[in-house]
Amino acid sequence: MPELPPQRRTDLWAKLAPAVGGGQLILPRCRDCDTVQYPLRELCRACLGENLEWAPVPDAGKLLSWTLVRASVEPFFRAHSPWPVGRVKLDCGPIVIAHLAVETQAMGMNVRVLPYQDLGGTPVLIIVPEASDRIISPVAALISGP
Repeated sequence: MPELPPQRRTDLWAKLAPAVGGGQLILPRCRDCDTVQYPLRELCRACLGENLEWAPVPDAGKLLSWTLVRASVEPFFRAHSPWPVGRVKLDCGPIVIAHLAVETQAMGMNVRVLPYQDLGGTPVLIIVPEASDRIISPVAALISGP
């Protein structure tokens, strides 16, 4: 049996699961001030309001930075290192850190952040090129197996 990605996630992270089937990015948005929330939280990062609603948000953004993770305590990521991770400033506001599946990693390039389900059934966010949803290796191993 292949090594699976880590399964430890918060209860808030599980709320991303409905987005996977629809392929649309869904994040909490404050009903009071309209701020999109990421990292996931229970209070608005702008007004500290509790009136958050999970809703589809635009998945487009710009790649701010990226790196290769070369060491991990997780067996899955150790087996597939180095592992590409990037930071994206979404057009709808927040900065998202996600798995990077973009062949050319140019700062400022247009990308999309899409929800997928990993091999263990957990929702994950993957950065893909603006005009594509093609997942490249090693990130392909996260969702498609060996």
